[in-house]
Amino acid sequence: MRFDGLQTRSVSSRPMPAIDVRPHRGHSVMPRASMSIPRNVSRPAPPPSVASDASHTERLLPPVDELFPRTDLDPRIKKRLVRVANGTSNALIKDTLMQNKRGSVLWRPAQRPRGAPGNIHILRGAARDVREAKDATCVRAVSDDVHASIEEFALLFKLDSSREAADHLLLFNADLMQHSTLYTLVSPSGQQPRRYVGVKWALVASPSRFFRNRDFCYLECQKEFTDARGRRGWVRSLHSLKLSCCPSLEKEHGIVRASIYRSGLTAVETDEPGSA
Repeated sequence: MRFDGLQTRSVSSRPMPAIDVRPHRGHSVMPRASMSIPRNVSRPAPPPSVASDASHTERLLPPVDELFPRTDLDPRIKKRLVRVANGTSNALIKDTLMQNKRGSVLWRPAQRPRGAPGNIHILRGAARDVREAKDATCVRAVSDDVHASIEEFALLFKLDSSREAADHLLLFNADLMQHSTLYTLVSPSGQQPRRYVGVKWALVASPSRFFRNRDFCYLECQKEFTDARGRRGWVRSLHSLKLSCCPSLEKEHGIVRASIYRSGLTAVETDEPGSA
């Protein structure tokens, strides 16, 4: 299975309209390097800033339901968010699979991080259609092969319980301090068991004491697809949005609202036996 991850992040602390899914200018926040699927690995130790600041921040923050009191979404808003999520995931598929054609991101090879596996290739790019976000950073990691099926890969991100979500965050994202689902817009079904759309909030620890922690309010979309060669694929896209029920916590708690646009990962079947 070929794994492709794309992440674009920026930071914004502007006043927010009720709903907005467009990028805004902000300081870039470098994403973590991608990694292959682990088999039998222990949980990584959290970064120093997480270990020292997590308990302090969690003591200061009230429960998520108190932080972000919310009512049921209007059906029209819900449909619009699902459309945005579908459009974002389709754009991510295009940007990651159409390597030799003009996409929305101009890619250039970048230096591989020290210690990265040989099958991981790092690209750095600039979004062609985000003219205002001049300091946004696009980073892409490509793994030639991951020995797993589409079903196994997607199962890593099917978080049906708070315990599964907590275990997943500790294993794959040690810098994530808190995470919550604000709205579930589309749930997996018998006909589409790997289909999901939801609105989520996440608190991320800063890698340095010189910078404050960041939080994100974003749309997550998971779904299967078939590429131009008839191969099965699966995509998980993340895209920031602005909702009045999920305001910035900077004034009250000193947490900077950051943004992540048209980011995520794709997985596509290969012809190699034992791999999807």
